[in-house]
Amino acid sequence: MILIDSIYIHQSGGKYLLNYFLSNLDKEHEDYTLLLDHRIDKTFVSILKYAKQIIFLEPSEHSRKLFYKENYTKFKTIFCFSNIPPPIRIRSISVYIYFHNVLLLTNLFDENGYNLFQKLKFMFKNIYLNIYNFNEYTWVVQTDYIKSILKMKLWSNKNKILIIPFFNISNITIQKKYIPKTFIYVADGVSQKNHNRLLDAFEMLYKEGKNLKLILTIPFYFNDLNNKINLLKAKGLQIENHGTIERDNLEKLYRNSEFLIFPSLRESFGLPLLEAASYGCKVIASDLPFVNAIINPTDTFNPYETISIYNSLIRNININQDKETTIKIKNKITDLIKILQNNE
Repeated sequence: MILIDSIYIHQSGGKYLLNYFLSNLDKEHEDYTLLLDHRIDKTFVSILKYAKQIIFLEPSEHSRKLFYKENYTKFKTIFCFSNIPPPIRIRSISVYIYFHNVLLLTNLFDENGYNLFQKLKFMFKNIYLNIYNFNEYTWVVQTDYIKSILKMKLWSNKNKILIIPFFNISNITIQKKYIPKTFIYVADGVSQKNHNRLLDAFEMLYKEGKNLKLILTIPFYFNDLNNKINLLKAKGLQIENHGTIERDNLEKLYRNSEFLIFPSLRESFGLPLLEAASYGCKVIASDLPFVNAIINPTDTFNPYETISIYNSLIRNININQDKETTIKIKNKITDLIKILQNNE
């Protein structure tokens, strides 16, 4: 039997990928036990037919350790979905760790929007990750870019990293009737998403008489960003913030938008880049390795400079941009599940 350990996954892209992974695992009629973070929305588990046991735990290493000490011998494969190896050393059982939080590889001098205290927290988590990483384990990542930086940060088994991208865009059909010069940015409000520079660039355009429409998905509990948005809207800028949004509504926003603008500073994967491209949006994005690892964008800019974002916006609204964004990678969800099954 397989153990899927998804403690610490409860929102955003991680939750979306977990749902997609589990729905595909379930289709294979594979028996498994599922560890879930108690904060996650519990409605989706009702569709899982082959989960022999679903256990909700506190998101802590203490609760994980208690579970593993009592139960790990029941399994022949363990798949840790949330970046961190098992909290005890596992021998004679295949262990895979899906790594998808590039912030855990942060250096003190990285320009990622976080302060010194936050960077230190990420670094301590990286140390913890390495303490519980052993040569028997195998890591799974989405791109060669993440593999290269993870390899530099691991203290051991640097060569046991598999690249297996998986994402849910296979059923999308393009029926593009977008609103011209409409931009969408699908991201929450954490620091590395770089919203402040993006908003400043749109304000610069507004002062020149170019009032472009910008669609955002920042949860409303990010008070500072929402206050800034409200001030800009009061001036007359066309900014719509939809907050946390359901998938059906998000699809409508993609279809209505001519461009995805993506000024993020750090991403482990960048799922909105793939989603937007699959819906036919032209993607203008940060000129950073995580972007170029998965798509050929329509245009790029320096995300650390507001003027560069502004110039990219000017370029793309002043010309008839016919360069389509294309996707470089393929979905390998089936390969991932086969690897887990073959260790049974």
